[in-house]
Amino acid sequence: VMLYFLAAVRRKRDRSYAVPEKSGRASVDAKLTVALVAKEFPPHNTDLSLFTYRYAQALAALGHQVHVITTGKAGSDQDSGGFWLHRVRSRTSWFFELIRNSGFPESGACLTHSYLVSKRLKTLARQFQFDIVECPECGAEGLLYYLRRSTPPFVVRFHTSEGFQHQLNARQFTLDRLWVRTMERYWIARAGAAIGVSTDIVRKYEHFYHFDFSGVQVIPYPAGPEWFAEAAIASGKKSTTILFVGRLELKNGPHVLLQAMPKILGQSPAATFIFAGDDCGLQQHCEDIVADLGLSQKVTFIAGLSHDQIVKQFRSATVCVFPALWENYPY
Repeated sequence: VMLYFLAAVRRKRDRSYAVPEKSGRASVDAKLTVALVAKEFPPHNTDLSLFTYRYAQALAALGHQVHVITTGKAGSDQDSGGFWLHRVRSRTSWFFELIRNSGFPESGACLTHSYLVSKRLKTLARQFQFDIVECPECGAEGLLYYLRRSTPPFVVRFHTSEGFQHQLNARQFTLDRLWVRTMERYWIARAGAAIGVSTDIVRKYEHFYHFDFSGVQVIPYPAGPEWFAEAAIASGKKSTTILFVGRLELKNGPHVLLQAMPKILGQSPAATFIFAGDDCGLQQHCEDIVADLGLSQKVTFIAGLSHDQIVKQFRSATVCVFPALWENYPY
């Protein structure tokens, strides 16, 4: 199966990924029925979830009918942002469970989710007659739906793929992770067009996947000024709070900030540090650094925060630090 995917990718490597200037409903004023597929969506607090939420709001505000397909308690309802939200309940089957238990936990999880999304997408596509489906590349979410279909046309959106994250986080190479990377490459190769959330991610992917992405359009993070209207820093604070927000993983660089703490405390002895983010394999290393420096009383690790809780952390912090070794900067 992997050889089939690799061969299919090779046949499509030299094609263009530019969004066509003209299509069946190409008028700028045309109102489209759009499906956005995203495994992560609020209350999940990730760049993908927040991007998809704001993106759906923006498209709905332009008059398009938007349907978001994501995970959660099964059901459909209309969000206050003006779009439809369809949640797929996470569950597994004996076949995909067998894959996961046979040494392929990550690729098995991707296939499980793709299977559930594909079933829901099939039903919704018949009901709403989507003009276009847009999916992120990470995890190849719509892969199983489009294995034998080419309609409705779909666009793949570049965030940060699982395979690329494995490289950024220097994770050990395994056949399981090769399989995930192969599925994502095939998913990109199947797309009718591609868009990126930043210029840098497009350039990085050209080298990583060896595709020609010169025609890929960049659509930056859809955030308006109203997001920041109430973000005034509290005055009169005597202490200094230094905040890091992000998953605790190598590419986000929390260890870089931790190693810089002695220099920072030399300038601001009363400073305290808050690391707000879920563990993605690096928390123990971070805790070891803190212990070696003897600064445990200065550092707090907080996980599982909602978006509103993180906004409160931003507003109460004196300084926010983003020491990422690489970031696609979608905001």
